[in-house]
Amino acid sequence: MPSGSRAIALTAAFLGVPAFASDDAPTLHALTSVWEADEAEAANAGYDGKFYIASDDGNARLNIGGVFQFRYVANFNPEDAHTGDSEFSNGFQFRRLRLNMTGTFKEAGVDFKIQAEFASGFGRLLDAVVRKSFDDGVWILVGQHEVSYTREVEAPSSKQLAIERSLAEEVFGLDRATGIALGIDRDRWRARGTLSDGRRGSNSAFYDESEADVALTARAELRLFDAPWKQFDDLTAFPDSKRGLLLGAGLHWQVDGNIPSPGVRGENDRLLQGTLDASYEDAGWNAMIAGHFRSIDADSDAVDFGLVAQAGAFLDEHNEVYTRFVQLWPDPDRDHSDPFSTIAVGTNHYFIPDSHAAKLSVEGNLLLSDTVSSSSIVFTPNVSQGILAGDEAGQFILTAQLQLVF
Repeated sequence: MPSGSRAIALTAAFLGVPAFASDDAPTLHALTSVWEADEAEAANAGYDGKFYIASDDGNARLNIGGVFQFRYVANFNPEDAHTGDSEFSNGFQFRRLRLNMTGTFKEAGVDFKIQAEFASGFGRLLDAVVRKSFDDGVWILVGQHEVSYTREVEAPSSKQLAIERSLAEEVFGLDRATGIALGIDRDRWRARGTLSDGRRGSNSAFYDESEADVALTARAELRLFDAPWKQFDDLTAFPDSKRGLLLGAGLHWQVDGNIPSPGVRGENDRLLQGTLDASYEDAGWNAMIAGHFRSIDADSDAVDFGLVAQAGAFLDEHNEVYTRFVQLWPDPDRDHSDPFSTIAVGTNHYFIPDSHAAKLSVEGNLLLSDTVSSSSIVFTPNVSQGILAGDEAGQFILTAQLQLVF
């Protein structure tokens, strides 16, 4: 009996009685008969890098996965903005605690993903998407997802070089939004465009003020040399990686919605921003640089710029060292608009070579500027970066993280 027929039979058996009780012998017999008759054709299940349930013919598959990121954070603040004294703050936290289901129906060319976040102690929807693939690498995606715009967001949060995506990504990134995306993938280039609810336009109703009236996003990438597309799914380069260069560009425009206006919000506020990036990878080492700009057209206009540059190298198949520099230039006409910069060094230990599934990371991040003088663009407290409000440069954040991905 096909698996679909079995499901129908099971449902019919359940619906044939008002309740499922111990004296429902006919129902129990029907259920048992259906199951035993089809036991030889039951769906396959197992682990092949992912926990899965699949149909016998391989046409349908469901993967069950998750992300576990547990951190210790210590902040050494030379002059706390609230007390005026030097302060030491430390503790443990879950940065990400996620469960997800992904799957595919091969014959229909349909993939799907549902993901929720539980790190804050309660559930919150992150992603819910369905993607339909067509011939010649064309696809369409609908639902809530991370908007394809920057290089850092093209790699999952569990496949970054550093412990966290950069502060530049937090300032200039779009995060998640609900909408429709259209993409095309070719051998040497790929592009995608998105119509959405705009920057951070997720988990909201259609009438919510946080949603943009219209938001359009585009990203294009060009792949050079021998590295395949899959190698650029993360921001590191394992020792057996091939040489590759990825060039990318993104552009975003929206009207109203969640616009980071420096003053009082008005009607028909506009946000225009763009990014250019380059990623180079070779056997055991990598480098990436990305530049950002944004122009805010509101009651109080502003033009901001940002830069992130990072590099990493493997010492052996298990251990990697890296460094990252971030520079932000807020609009000088804003209050508290001094340039802001940070530099970080860290190490990753991969328990399984060539895999992000189990990883221990330690990172030190030094703020070369105080946060108060740059508070028009650097908001505190910042949980993901471990940054607190400070009146002096030299704030230092030590972070250790254990990551498990299944």
